Amino acid sequence: MLRFLIALLLFSTSLLADQVSDFSKKVNLYERGVVFENAQTPMSIEAILALPNSQWSAPASANFDQTFSTSEFWFRAPLDWANYNDSHVNIVAEMPVQDYIDLWFIDANNQVVSEYHTGDRLPLSARPNKGRFFSFPIPDHSAEGYEVVIRLDTHDGLFEPGPLVMQSVDSFTVSNLFEFFIYGFLYGGLIWIGSYNLLLYISHRDIRFLKYAGYIACFVIFHFSFRGFAAIYWWTDNTWWSNQVKPIAVILVYMMLYLFGTDMLNTRVNFPKSHRIYQLLIATLAIPLFLAISGSSALTYRYLSPQALLVLFGMLYFAIRGTINGDRVSKIFLAAWGVLLASTIVYIFRILGWISPSFWVYHAVDIGAGIESLLLAFALGEKLNQLAAEKDASNLKLLASTWELNHNLEENVNIRTQELKDLNKKLIWTNLKLQQLSDTDPLTGLMNRRQFGKRFKEDIARSSRMGTPLVFHIIDIDYFKKLNDALGHESGDHALQAFAKLMQEHWIRESDSIYRLGGEEFGILHPCSTDSDIDGHVAQFFTALADANIAHPKGLHKRLTCSIGSVKVTCDPDTTMDQIYNLADAALYEAKQSGRDRLVLRKLPIVD
Repeated sequence: MLRFLIALLLFSTSLLADQVSDFSKKVNLYERGVVFENAQTPMSIEAILALPNSQWSAPASANFDQTFSTSEFWFRAPLDWANYNDSHVNIVAEMPVQDYIDLWFIDANNQVVSEYHTGDRLPLSARPNKGRFFSFPIPDHSAEGYEVVIRLDTHDGLFEPGPLVMQSVDSFTVSNLFEFFIYGFLYGGLIWIGSYNLLLYISHRDIRFLKYAGYIACFVIFHFSFRGFAAIYWWTDNTWWSNQVKPIAVILVYMMLYLFGTDMLNTRVNFPKSHRIYQLLIATLAIPLFLAISGSSALTYRYLSPQALLVLFGMLYFAIRGTINGDRVSKIFLAAWGVLLASTIVYIFRILGWISPSFWVYHAVDIGAGIESLLLAFALGEKLNQLAAEKDASNLKLLASTWELNHNLEENVNIRTQELKDLNKKLIWTNLKLQQLSDTDPLTGLMNRRQFGKRFKEDIARSSRMGTPLVFHIIDIDYFKKLNDALGHESGDHALQAFAKLMQEHWIRESDSIYRLGGEEFGILHPCSTDSDIDGHVAQFFTALADANIAHPKGLHKRLTCSIGSVKVTCDPDTTMDQIYNLADAALYEAKQSGRDRLVLRKLPIVD
């Protein structure tokens, strides 16, 4: 359906264009006139009429094409209305954004018959005919020897290339009707598309619809102004704003294009590096925006023209990469952007004077924008259909899942109950594991100092309650720092592990508690009745440690040894952990001072 509408539009446009071209019988005055460029002080009509023929030259092309110039251009051409019979004839300058146009009709005696002074920077009331083109009625086309003299000047040096023709009033009216048909179709379609996308945003809250509606709005404002319609319908007397809005609007078009296009193609995620470069390019639009606000339209368009191409080619680059990746939205976007880019290139080349204006060249952007808008609207509509299809599929899946859940409710409940039981078991095991990790030294597997403090208090309370002796050993590996320095920390860790394993193999009773207090220091808590039991058990451990022969190149016997400070105490309610620990630590200090590799046993003074 979309392809049919585009084909119908192009066919009808071509047909009407041919009909208008045949009917109008325009006479291009550039083909029979001469031009004089004045780059100095503005000249009067009298001075121009007095110029010798040698100062005049034939136009370089069939259309006025002095895109960027601050000179005033004078043109004169003889008038020949033999083909118009009794028709009323106009001189038509198809230049809607021309700043100043002054026209004089000169008779055979080189005298001014009538004159007009108008332009885009003068109020609408200054125009002989209130249209977007500047048309001037010939006062008396029955006389011989008439010629026309025209002065073209700009405020800022921007000339819009356009034809200067001699045309009957009837054919001019038909041409205008044809132009209004084209632009009415274009603006109506664009406004409908923009409004539709605005409604889609209100309905779906998808920001892409709002961005596209903003892009369409900016383009309509720019285009309506640039084609001269705004000057006759919107701001007929505000000539300053009429000229300023055009460059500002076109910059906003490219900014909205950036917001919409990058969001549509998701360039920030899909192409992050290229997106950042594109952001910098968009930031440079601040230069022409400043120029536009300052009132220099010519410089604005001069700087904006290459930037516009880069912006469009950048968006084309993203669309191509997305298409290669298989993204359907990118494929449609690529088709739309290819059309707009081609038409924009044609327009820019015309502005730069690289190609000659024609009907199709003049309306390239109009046609390209219309096709591009239809394709992008189709892309957004397709995206909406995809979203709706995905939503329907999701709803159907939800209904099926609900039916299945209701059908198998009992089984599912049993499964979930068992899963909860299993999960509870896992949580219990995990908690036990975490508890173990919090109470255990990770290197040796012994209980850590946190657990030591808890158990020590419990053992003191038990000894006080039952009246049984309690023994506490502080064991410190001799010269452990030298071991680390000589063999490395990894060897030191292995020595600690071997020492801890040996302690676990020796103190094996259920009542024995072994702890790593920190570094190379260990602690043992256990009940014991006599001093000889303590001495004998410790002596057996020294023997086992010697037999283990753990290497220590800096040790007492080139092997690992330890010193032990022990306390035996029968506790009462006033006994504290610090008392016992400090007495054991003092005994350990005595063992080290007296030569190491030995036991020193103390008794807490509380008991006799």
